[in-house]
Amino acid sequence: MKYSHYIILLIITLFVVRISCSQNKSYYEPTPKNMKFVKMGSYKNSENQTISVHPFWISNEISNREYREFVDDIQKHPKDTLQYFNYKELVSVPYPNLLEFISVDTLALSKLYTPGSEKYKLYQNYYTNKDFDKFPVVGVSFEGAHFYCIWKTKQELRNLKDTGLTIQDYRLPTKEEWMYVFSLVKNDKKSISNNIDCCKCNKHKSVKISNLFGNVSEWSTQKGNSDNERIIIGNSFYNNQIMPDGKSADISKSFGDTGFRMVRTFLGKQQLDNDNE
Repeated sequence: MKYSHYIILLIITLFVVRISCSQNKSYYEPTPKNMKFVKMGSYKNSENQTISVHPFWISNEISNREYREFVDDIQKHPKDTLQYFNYKELVSVPYPNLLEFISVDTLALSKLYTPGSEKYKLYQNYYTNKDFDKFPVVGVSFEGAHFYCIWKTKQELRNLKDTGLTIQDYRLPTKEEWMYVFSLVKNDKKSISNNIDCCKCNKHKSVKISNLFGNVSEWSTQKGNSDNERIIIGNSFYNNQIMPDGKSADISKSFGDTGFRMVRTFLGKQQLDNDNE
């Protein structure tokens, strides 16, 4: 009997030690595909206030091909439902109900130019033309960009279903996150093209992502002038003036020079400089 007590005590001790070791082990979140790590830091806003930002992952601009995959999946699976939490409330949206929010104005880019001009003709099939697969999607509303991020999260969680792992949600960047990344690259002095470029052009060495100067302006989660408006931030090939506070736009509207990129909150021990090479 006494010997049995020792065995039980040994098992309990080993269990406690194992838990303690696992808790002390540094945790690194796996790098999301095609995203780059941005360290915790701060920047000065337009009012010269210091704004601190927690670490996160950030992508390049979402491309035409990536967005088409999203729309195609929604159209091919009419019985599926997109579920997400909105202020702690679980929301379920049947795929067919998403179509009105995620549709693309396929002529948005060409309409920036004079009808009949060379660029007008060039960009008439911009969204579907395979030559522009790796160019940023435009003509997408905030709602479309928002639902893309939710869908992307669902797709990745489905792939992780049998691993026991989970991830933070993909989402649009806050204004503060976007401005912080911009502050890290603003001295790169990238020239702004008068034409739209592919998503991976004009890479910034400091954070290894592209097109924070020009290309397309981008949706953020920052509330605009009303509850139904959000802030579009950054300049574009069509409007090369820096807008420090962005511009407010209706969440259902889309524009020929506006796209989006994704971020994901980082959880775990902050990485070292060479971890993101």
